[in-house]
Amino acid sequence: MIAGHEIYWASKQFKKKDMIIFNGAKYSASEINILSNQLANALIKQGLQKADRVAVLLKNSLESVITLFGIQKAGMIYVGLNERYSSKELTKIILDCKPNIIFTSEDFKENIKSTMKSVRFLVKVIGIRWQYEDFITYENLIDNSKKSPPNILVNKNDVMRIQYTSGTTGNPKGITYSWKQHQHRLNNFFLALESSLDVSDSIVHMAPLTHASGNFLHPFFIRGATNIISNKFNTQKLQKMISEKKVTYLFLVPTMIKRLIEDLNKKKFDLSSLKRIFYGASPIPAKVLKEGIENFGCIFRQHYGMTEVPQPVTVLYPHEHKISKFKNKNIRLSSCGRASINVNIKITNEFGKKVKIGQVGEICIEAKGVASFKYWNTNINQENETIKNGWFHTNDLGWMDGDGYLYLTGRKSDMIISGGFNIYPNEVESIIQQLKEISEVVVIGIPNKIWGEIVTAFVVFNKGMKLSESQILDFLSKQIASYKKPKTIHTVKELPRNNNRKIDRNSLKKNWRKFITK
Repeated sequence: MIAGHEIYWASKQFKKKDMIIFNGAKYSASEINILSNQLANALIKQGLQKADRVAVLLKNSLESVITLFGIQKAGMIYVGLNERYSSKELTKIILDCKPNIIFTSEDFKENIKSTMKSVRFLVKVIGIRWQYEDFITYENLIDNSKKSPPNILVNKNDVMRIQYTSGTTGNPKGITYSWKQHQHRLNNFFLALESSLDVSDSIVHMAPLTHASGNFLHPFFIRGATNIISNKFNTQKLQKMISEKKVTYLFLVPTMIKRLIEDLNKKKFDLSSLKRIFYGASPIPAKVLKEGIENFGCIFRQHYGMTEVPQPVTVLYPHEHKISKFKNKNIRLSSCGRASINVNIKITNEFGKKVKIGQVGEICIEAKGVASFKYWNTNINQENETIKNGWFHTNDLGWMDGDGYLYLTGRKSDMIISGGFNIYPNEVESIIQQLKEISEVVVIGIPNKIWGEIVTAFVVFNKGMKLSESQILDFLSKQIASYKKPKTIHTVKELPRNNNRKIDRNSLKKNWRKFITK
C-alpha cells in the first residue's frame, strides 16, 4: 500500500475546498497535499528511511497537520509528544523511541535544551519559525523541496505511529499502531457514525492534535469537511468560531464542556449550527452532562477509548442522552455506551472468568482490529501481563447491564479495600458531584492500621460556594452505604493533574499529606 493514500485520495476529491483553517488563514486540500509532499520529500532527502522515528512537539498549528501528514507520506514513524511534558518526561521518551528528528518551536526551547543535554545520540532539532543551534529550520527544510508525491510503499504490518500513555500508573509506555490498525480505526469511526459528514461540515480542534482530538483529523479530511485549528482553549473564541463559521462538530473533554456552559452567551453568539458534540477522554459529572443537554439538546455523543485502543471503543449516541423526569431512568447518562460494531468487550474477575451482568470486573477488549496494538521497547513478560489469550486487559473496572451498556467504576489500581469491602471511587465521586457547590472531587484510600484503607475525599468548591463536611456526609447518607462514605473530607483549591490535564490520582495518593496542609 502507498503511505498516506487516503490523504492523496481526499486531495484529488476536494482540490479547492478549504480543508484547514488556522489563525484565520484557509488552506485548500491541494495546498495541504503539496505542503505535506514537500515535507515528506525533504525527510527522505535528509537520509531518513521507513523505520525511522520523527517526533513532533508543537502546539496546535498548521504545522501540526503538515508534520503528521508529511511523516505519514514518507512512510516513517510519527511520535506525538505532549506539549505539557516536563524536560524529565520528555527526556525519558526521547531516549526510549530514539527519533532522528524532532519538530518543535520556540515555545519549548528550554525543555528541548535540557533534554538534549541528556541525549547521547544525534537528534536533529528542526525549529518552526525558530532555529535551534546550527540545525536547519523547518522553513529551509521544505524550501525548494519536491512537490510531487513520494509514493512510498509500506507493508500493512509496518509501524506508522508511536503514542505514549499518560503514565497515570507509572512511566509512559509507547504504544505502536500499524498501518493496518490505522485502517481499522478509520473503518471503526465511519461504521459507528450515525450522522452525515460531508463538505458542508466542520470541526474545531481546541484539544491537542497529538492526542484525542487528532482522532478526528483524518476522518474529517477524508470526507472533505473543514478542520478548524486553535492553539488554545477559550470559551469566547470557541463560541465566536461556531457562530461565524457555522461549525457543526466539536470534540471537547468534560472540563471544556463545563467551562463552555459556565460562559455560554447565546444572546451574543448563534450556536444553532452545532449538530454533534463529541466528548470523552475522562469521566463527565452527571450534572455537567445534564446542563449540557438542557442548553444544547441531545447532540452529545460519548466515546470511550484509550491510548492502546483509540476511540470509539464504545459509543453513547445522541438519542441515548435523553433526560427523564424519573431519576432511575437517567442511569444511562452515566454509561459510556455500547461496543462499536467491530469491537468485542467482556467483563472478567481476577481469574479471567466472565462475570455476571451487573457485576463489577475488569474491562477486557478482544485484541484484534482496532485493538491489535503492540508495545514499543517493552519486554515480552510485560506485554503478556496485559494481553492474555487474545484479550487486552485494560486495568479499567466496570460493569455491563443486560442491554450491553458499559459503566466505568474506575481503575483497577484505584479500588479501595476498607474493612474487607471493595469501594469504587468513581461511584462515590459521581454522587458527591451531584451537589451544585462541588466543582471537582477525588476519592482515594488512605492507609489505616485498623481498616486497611479509609475512604478520603478531596473537594474543590465552585467559586463563592461552600459546604461543611457534615452537610456533604448527610447528603451521602441518603445515597450510598455507610462503609462507602468518606471518613474525612478535605477542601483544596485545586487537584493535581498530569500532562493530559487529567486529575492525577496517583500523585494525590503519594502526596495526600501535602494537600491536607494547604
